[in-house]
Amino acid sequence: MVLRADTPTVLAAVAEEQGEKGDYKATSLSPSAAWNTNLNTGDFTWSYAMPVPDVPGDLTPTVGLSYSSGGIDGRTTNTNNQASWVGDGFDLWPGFIERRYKPCADDGVKNADGNKPGDLCWAYDNAYMSFNGKGGELVPNGTDSWKLKSDDGTKIDRLYGSDTNVRGNGARKDEYWRVTTPDGIRYYFGYNRLPGWADGKETTDSTWTAPVFGDDADEPCHGAAFADSWCQQAWRWNLDYVVDPHGNAIAYYYDKETNSYGRNLEAKDNTRYVRGGNLDRIEYGLRSSSMYGTKPLAKVDFTSGERCLPDTQSDCASIDKDAFAWYDTPWDLNCTADEDCDEGRLAPVFFTRKRLTKVTTQVLEGGAPKAVDSWSLVHRWGKADTDYQLELESIQHTGHTAE
Repeated sequence: MVLRADTPTVLAAVAEEQGEKGDYKATSLSPSAAWNTNLNTGDFTWSYAMPVPDVPGDLTPTVGLSYSSGGIDGRTTNTNNQASWVGDGFDLWPGFIERRYKPCADDGVKNADGNKPGDLCWAYDNAYMSFNGKGGELVPNGTDSWKLKSDDGTKIDRLYGSDTNVRGNGARKDEYWRVTTPDGIRYYFGYNRLPGWADGKETTDSTWTAPVFGDDADEPCHGAAFADSWCQQAWRWNLDYVVDPHGNAIAYYYDKETNSYGRNLEAKDNTRYVRGGNLDRIEYGLRSSSMYGTKPLAKVDFTSGERCLPDTQSDCASIDKDAFAWYDTPWDLNCTADEDCDEGRLAPVFFTRKRLTKVTTQVLEGGAPKAVDSWSLVHRWGKADTDYQLELESIQHTGHTAE
């Protein structure tokens, strides 16, 4: 997979979901995902490979940092401008498929007092993909079938597991995706329960959901009244399972970050959703017939730290969450499961409190994982114009094979 920089930087920790520097109500999908790299655009790109150990079967993940100055372009007050967990213009992400919803306020929804709610409403059946060097909106190609705008033979299917809840991913009707490339390799997004899953086994947590209203007739979850016309829908399905024609497999595991908001302006019902998350690890050197039965021959671990950058102390928990140390993390929009989400927290917002601090590759040796290489990332608050962004300051590569 070719990794892309498609998540720019946000600089607006204000007491509203939208400020002059960006809109946290927008999901993290960047409108510049389909940029071109040529001299006419002025876009500068840079990549930094992180080689992973080989395994039998030759199915390995491609891991590395990518940078694009074009990933920062096109930001407006209607886009989510928080930097990725790597830093401004950088990214490291296996791939995802997202669906865009629209604010209910733009769908003509008002309460009895004439006020507009901050909820999300169904717009139309759409899908956007950022994966394998490709980005942009997918083109419908029949019922639950899609293709790339620049069709290269890749087959994209939307699947459901609602009859038996086999995926258990939290999306409506257990919705997930399968992308099959011309070489026969299948990539799953939102698979969640890998083959062989049973109660007590770990899931990938790759599907991220939020409340969405179907306020118009024939829309998903439509009810007799607006208050009854909602359900949890996926806004992002992350890549979590890859299998080749020979049964070799890769698994991707994620950590979710949840938040609450006052759903429905009239009721202000405290409702949980997934505001974001980060990649936890990649396991490979696996067989599709035994995803849980054997240990992976190799792994890539991703270590995340808090997004704060204190000058004199490392304990971020002791720092006022409205302070400069958390410059692009809007803690005033955070709402826990056991509190009432008051004014200013009446819309779902999307942000992360994490940054990537270390990547470690490992191989199985003597029944236990052994480190091969690691890369430590250092960040700072960098200033451009009048605002601050999370910037990647340095990368330190360490080899561990002689340890």
